[in-house]
Amino acid sequence: MGTLYLTDQNAYLRKTSKRLVVEKDGETLCEIPAFKVDRVVIFGHVQISTQAMNFLLQNGIETAFLTTHGQIHGRLVPAFNKNIFLRIRQYQAYGDADFRLKFARELVRSKLTNARRLLQRLSYSRDIEIEHALSEISRYAELATHADALDSLRGYEGKGTAAYFQGFGMLVQEFTFSGRNRRPPRDPVNSLLSFGYTLLSGEVFAAVSAHGLDPYLGFFHEIHYGRASLCFDLCEEFRHLVVDGFVLDLINHRRIQTGDFEEDKESGGLLLLAEPRKKFLAAFNQKMSGFRKKGGDEEISYRLSIHHQVDTLRQALEGKGEYQGYQYT
Repeated sequence: MGTLYLTDQNAYLRKTSKRLVVEKDGETLCEIPAFKVDRVVIFGHVQISTQAMNFLLQNGIETAFLTTHGQIHGRLVPAFNKNIFLRIRQYQAYGDADFRLKFARELVRSKLTNARRLLQRLSYSRDIEIEHALSEISRYAELATHADALDSLRGYEGKGTAAYFQGFGMLVQEFTFSGRNRRPPRDPVNSLLSFGYTLLSGEVFAAVSAHGLDPYLGFFHEIHYGRASLCFDLCEEFRHLVVDGFVLDLINHRRIQTGDFEEDKESGGLLLLAEPRKKFLAAFNQKMSGFRKKGGDEEISYRLSIHHQVDTLRQALEGKGEYQGYQYT
């Protein structure tokens, strides 16, 4: 199953007996067997019938509503998971300083270790001096495993991530990338990264909700009103692996080019134009749903891996073992 992205403005989503149908101006754009869809993401002015809406809710399928440029408006989600006892354990764990620190240390160790492995793979056979970045990432990953407080751990995570992006910048071709910037993203590479991270957070939000956890109560990121902190926590292990690699592929193979962006008049940031956005969404969905080796002969997609990590956290909350971070192979 996969995500249905609707980007054609003034399109209309309806349901027949066993299919979801997208129409515009009396023409059918696509028909998809309903069982193949596990999430719907709507960009801008797209209509949806009440029959389709009821079907999505009854089958536990989340619908996310975004602006045409990818900023989240809100989500239509099925009734909350009934496992209140799991959420009670989650709330109790938030007050357990030892649990929070152990979880966060493993999260940061996993993120930085995976980021280093990704850089090694992407830089293989490339004539670039990336050893310093790799060394710095390793250093901060090691420091993270021994951090005695969340504040110091966040410092190690930030410095390790900065070292990672120094190495990442060396791999960028055709475009200019001098470091991470956001809110708004001021160059094409950061625009693509921010858009990809938004899509990834939606995937994580859906997985966290499906497993019965509260997406707004995290253990590493501080909680704020309206901030899905647990989603931000679990995104950390996947953001570089899922988003950065395929963004690099898109720009270095010129599938996305410098002329594919426009300036947002309100924020001053750069945003993808409509047609390149469709290309980006297709690449993201392929990245999420494509199967890759996990170990031995086993294959698993990143989408399923995210669900696996959420379930690993659930087991840790229920006292069935400690949280084990995602391992990139």
